[in-house]
Amino acid sequence: LVLGGSGGVGSVAVQLAKNAGASLVASTSSQIDMLKRLGVDKCINYRSENWWEIPEFQQNHFDVLIDCVGGNDHYPKSCNVLKSSWNGGRFIAVVGDEPLVVAQNLFQLLGFACRFLWKPLWTLFAPWKPKYVPIFSQTTTENLTDILQRISKGSLKIALEPSSPFPFTVEGVTKAFKLQASGRAHGK
Repeated sequence: LVLGGSGGVGSVAVQLAKNAGASLVASTSSQIDMLKRLGVDKCINYRSENWWEIPEFQQNHFDVLIDCVGGNDHYPKSCNVLKSSWNGGRFIAVVGDEPLVVAQNLFQLLGFACRFLWKPLWTLFAPWKPKYVPIFSQTTTENLTDILQRISKGSLKIALEPSSPFPFTVEGVTKAFKLQASGRAHGK
């Protein structure tokens, strides 16, 4: 299950998972056609359905949930639809529970660090829950080469926001940043 499957990172996660042989479900608000073109087997419109309340998902748990949205307490909700850590269930946090981190002083920074590290540590000792795995991005020559080869072969397509490109002016850049900050951008 990919949350935010129509965003820039989510659309790549969908394709990589599909290319690896996963059967795939993704959530979006309005980009169902785009997700179908990327190979998603089932799309969830999160405005009309709560993915954690779908009986099919509660009965047939997912192996992996990739959260490209963050916030909204997705991890506790995922326990209804994800396998336990004992059975290989993993919650992959691309974006943390606090997508907008405020750390204006040392105490706020320490509070954020403790909250960020708590879930991965806690789930090590709670194998009846899905394992919480935060993603730390690391750009390497090997990773970039792999991505570029996939793009060249056509097995990875970069989805672009339909209203792009924006002009490279103060107004255009401001519009692009506002769209990105809104969480409503589809693709890059």
